[in-house]
Amino acid sequence: IISDENLAKSEVVKVVVAETIKESVQKIDLEPDVLEEKSQEEVQGEKLLAPKADQSDVIVYPEPELLEPGQIIITVHKARDIEKKGKFGKADPYVKMTLENQKAKSATVKNNYNPEWNFTAKFNISKDIAEGITIAVFDDDIGKDDTLGSMILDISALQEYQQFSNQWIPLEKCKSGEVLLSAEFIPLEKIQKKERDTNVPSLLVKASVEESDKEIDLEPEENTKEEVQVDKTTHSEVVEEISLISEEKTKEVQVVK
Repeated sequence: IISDENLAKSEVVKVVVAETIKESVQKIDLEPDVLEEKSQEEVQGEKLLAPKADQSDVIVYPEPELLEPGQIIITVHKARDIEKKGKFGKADPYVKMTLENQKAKSATVKNNYNPEWNFTAKFNISKDIAEGITIAVFDDDIGKDDTLGSMILDISALQEYQQFSNQWIPLEKCKSGEVLLSAEFIPLEKIQKKERDTNVPSLLVKASVEESDKEIDLEPEENTKEEVQVDKTTHSEVVEEISLISEEKTKEVQVVK
């Protein structure tokens, strides 16, 4: 049997619990509005800060330095330990160098995994070239030639050091193999200066030849004038002699008469 006192306490507990639940529900109802208001403010803030965020996210890479115009001379002396790909016989290797549309190919060395070519090629370098010089070794075969490895020569590095000599450089995209290289970069200014220096003697020789030709052309004219004068002198002397002879004959005739 529940007493009146206990009943009253239970009613009070119910009321307190109900009020607590009611307040909790009100808080739950209010929180979405607060969240929505915050989210709108955050969105507005994000809109204002978006350009700065984008700017900070953008990675600015430095512009690549333009190459110096000129000429590169490369010599592929030889290779060693070339990868053995063929099942029958040894490789017949040759080397091919490529820079955009400029290409150079060596002779083929028969049956050799350590070929010697001593092959030299020249490549013209302009400031807007964006790739290196590819040096590749191939096996000369019937049909398609197999690749035996390759490497790319960095032009900007070569321009920095100007030249290197007898350097073993490993081949890539193969199991083994190296090539012995020498290379030199010649700036365009030096090439033009050399051409000017070479052309000066040739121009002097040309000028001297032209002067000689003029002298040769003038000499016959002078000789002709002298000959004409001689001829004129001889003719006048002959005329005088004839006139003298005629006068003497006339005198003789008169004396006879």
